[in-house]
Amino acid sequence: RVALPCDKCGHVVSQLPNKTIEESILAHQAQDGECASAKARAKRKRKKRLRCSAKGCKESVRAAYMQFHCKGCLSKFCVKHRAPADHHCDKAKRERLYRALSKDRAIARRTHER
Repeated sequence: RVALPCDKCGHVVSQLPNKTIEESILAHQAQDGECASAKARAKRKRKKRLRCSAKGCKESVRAAYMQFHCKGCLSKFCVKHRAPADHHCDKAKRERLYRALSKDRAIARRTHER
């Protein structure tokens, strides 16, 4: 049994019965689905697009000057969602809650001391 990789897509083509390996490769390349789809898959795999992590936002953050890293949720966001309040950051919510609790405790201490 003989098999060679296709020059165009890299797919390993086995020799078809009653044909030479060259004829088998030409038959593989003539088929619309196999050889063309392998090329398309390779093209799609090349680079993954970096998108804003905010829900529903499709803005690209590929370039370094367009990326904003949130220290709270450790995600990348576009210019529009760079503020923690804009992308509903969990850390921002926690910090607001802790601030409110600390204010309540301070008020409770002051009233208790009197």
